[in-house]
Amino acid sequence: MNKTVFIPGVVSLLIASVCMSQTNPSATSDISAIKLGVIQSLTGAAEEDGRTIVRAVQLAADEINARGDVRVSLLIEDDATQPKNSVTSFNKLRVAG
Repeated sequence: MNKTVFIPGVVSLLIASVCMSQTNPSATSDISAIKLGVIQSLTGAAEEDGRTIVRAVQLAADEINARGDVRVSLLIEDDATQPKNSVTSFNKLRVAG
């Protein structure tokens, strides 16, 4: 996996999750339910790397959910390997959060 694709993917996940928790007051009051936003390239030139990252994030969420103490749900958006689409995807996640 290409590090230049992986690192922005992780960063986008962290930024989206932090911003969503800051804009949604119930996210801090109910620690048993966590929504994580994931913006990745599911189509376009970086599709293969984006899908790999989404599978890894889904696997992590499944493992956390299997423990039963916290429920993680993923909100996944496709940026189509276009930087301008990331802003649109982020705004969708912020509203959905």
